[in-house]
Amino acid sequence: MRGQFLKNLFSLGIVVVCLGGLLTTLSWYLSDNNKNHTAPVRQEVPQQADDLSSGYREIIDKVNRLYAQTWEKKEDKSKKFRSELSSKCQGFEKAVITQANTVVGSKIVYDGERKRSVKVSTEMFNTFAKEHPFPNKTYKTCAVVGNGGILSDSGCGKMIDSAQFVIRCNLPPLNNGYQDHVGVKTDLVTANPSILFEKYGALMGRRRPFIESLRSYGNSLLLIPAFSYGHNTPYLQKLAVFWRSKGLRAVRLSTGLMVASLALELCSNVHLFGFWPFGNHPHGLRTLKNHYYDDIQTKKKFHAMPVEFELLLQLHTEGVLRLHLDDCVPVPGTVLAPFLFTLYTSDFTYSPSTCHPQNLCDDSVILSLITDRVDKEWWTGVCRTKEMLKYFRRQKHAPPVLMSIQGRITQLLEDRRSPPQQSAELCSGCREITDKVNRSYAQTLEKKEDKSKILSKNHTAPVRQEVPQQVADLCSGCREIIDKVNRLYAQTWEKKEDKYKKFRSELSSKCQGFEKAIITQANTVVGSKIVYDGERKSLVQVTPEMFNTFPKEHPFPNKTWETCAVVGNGGILSDSGCGKMIDSAQFVIRCNLPPLNNGYQDHVGVKTDLVTANPSILFEKYGALMGRRRPFIESLRSYGNSLLLLPTFSYRRNTPVSLRAFYSIEDFGSPTRAISFNPQYLQKLDVFWRSKGLRAVRLSTGLMVASLALELCSNVHLFGFWPFATIRMDSVP
Repeated sequence: MRGQFLKNLFSLGIVVVCLGGLLTTLSWYLSDNNKNHTAPVRQEVPQQADDLSSGYREIIDKVNRLYAQTWEKKEDKSKKFRSELSSKCQGFEKAVITQANTVVGSKIVYDGERKRSVKVSTEMFNTFAKEHPFPNKTYKTCAVVGNGGILSDSGCGKMIDSAQFVIRCNLPPLNNGYQDHVGVKTDLVTANPSILFEKYGALMGRRRPFIESLRSYGNSLLLIPAFSYGHNTPYLQKLAVFWRSKGLRAVRLSTGLMVASLALELCSNVHLFGFWPFGNHPHGLRTLKNHYYDDIQTKKKFHAMPVEFELLLQLHTEGVLRLHLDDCVPVPGTVLAPFLFTLYTSDFTYSPSTCHPQNLCDDSVILSLITDRVDKEWWTGVCRTKEMLKYFRRQKHAPPVLMSIQGRITQLLEDRRSPPQQSAELCSGCREITDKVNRSYAQTLEKKEDKSKILSKNHTAPVRQEVPQQVADLCSGCREIIDKVNRLYAQTWEKKEDKYKKFRSELSSKCQGFEKAIITQANTVVGSKIVYDGERKSLVQVTPEMFNTFPKEHPFPNKTWETCAVVGNGGILSDSGCGKMIDSAQFVIRCNLPPLNNGYQDHVGVKTDLVTANPSILFEKYGALMGRRRPFIESLRSYGNSLLLLPTFSYRRNTPVSLRAFYSIEDFGSPTRAISFNPQYLQKLDVFWRSKGLRAVRLSTGLMVASLALELCSNVHLFGFWPFATIRMDSVP
């Protein structure tokens, strides 16, 4: 009997499971056929208390009890808290480093590493703002937008954008549908260095992606912790002490609390959005992502987010600031959401029996009294919307005419667009200021005119004084060399076509400059290994990013230029007057980014088709392109639409700085195109010249490009190739 019972029970279980599966499949089928393919609607599925993280239930219950109370700004408590914060932290003067509060030579102590400091250099000083970016005034309304997941599908975008000053944290995304819930207006945005390291490669490579990411923030301020954790370390140290006195114990304040503290000094009314550090929504207990755009968790060992939230909630309860934890749904029958009502209620007075239209601080107007709501509050409408027919500004006018709107006595507002003011109507003191500006501007024009006269003077280049140098002053062996040069150079030069073709053929067969001189995507593929010609035991594997810097095809078409001028930088070119002769060549090659302006053009020319850049120049003159890159890009302007030839793979230390040169040219959209010497070609070239008797650790850049020119050109002319401190012929220094 027992066995039969168990057997029947098992059979019944099988039937139930099969039936359940069929019903589930049917329900899926019906629901799928009834789907309307619009944006997914958020499902409000209450989460059970057992599923909540430890302590969440108590926290959320406490929040709901406090948040359920009608919020009202307590002016006395707000002023008291703001006064205490300002006196202890001095955000107006100290929050941001400026040239006024941090001078050259002073030391900045890192607020995250108190034992370390940095001395302010002139270059560093020039990055500081000249004046405090926040004028000594108070903004009417500020919205501080955190990135909490509570903002997802909140619909708070318009409410946030209606604030006078909007602060955002850590370069959050604002497009791709997020704008409806977080808005787009930005006056100040912070950037955590971890973002710059992880997302933009510490800005060591291409910088355009980072610049492109800033476009969505418009003409805003970017606040960066430039000194290893701090925006301005003395301010942050004081801020940490201030919040520690309020009970906050954390290794470091969160960015949200920092900027919220700053807003409490800068703004009369502070509204916080996205400040909810928990994984469940306070209303409905649905699961939330950590951020509205991703679910990357906060480093809890540094920040004490729940404790910070509790302090902010206390300030909300005291009426010092306003926390927004609800979705931002407009109230039916009103032009604006309740948020704007709370912003402007202090700007007008009213009577419970009659409604008089009132001018507000931003050209808004009170429309009417809504009496069918339980709270019987007053609401506002904005004249900028289509609901208003009149546009007006606050001015002194005759008493308005009384009229009736929906049975209530109101006032008729006439069109108050003020005509242009006459000069006599200028504000008090404006006339003196205007006169002062006009006088200053006139003086500036006079100075510019005087300067232009000075610049127009004909300043001729100094004539070289021919001072014969004594034989005893010549370098050791120079007399013999100069005498040899004079004997050979005195002979009439004539091109020997047969010897030229023979040499060029030998050079081309052994070095293959047309195909191998430059690295291209055709001769060097992803995954291949490049051996450094200066460090034969070292190599680098070609990555996709590196591969993308290579030109697709060889930059020199398989043709021969008629005439090429290879211009060295020897002192022999000084006052030579060779500029026009050099520029007459069909193809001009220059070495190591030489200056071409400031009078040099008469002697070296300006035409450039290819110019080389020794990495030592990038290291010494442009700081390895680790800092500002614009000076380097500006220096390329004089070479026009030329090729920049870099020895990217000569030594390992040259590769990163050369790639940064590539990225800089691309980021700034420079017409110059960067290419790299192929180390295989340079190795073959070294062997070739060794066979001619040259013994050197490394070939000079001049010999490298002269060799290349001998393959590319029918007639090669060298200028500035004189390595001695004495000019041949007359031995003049």
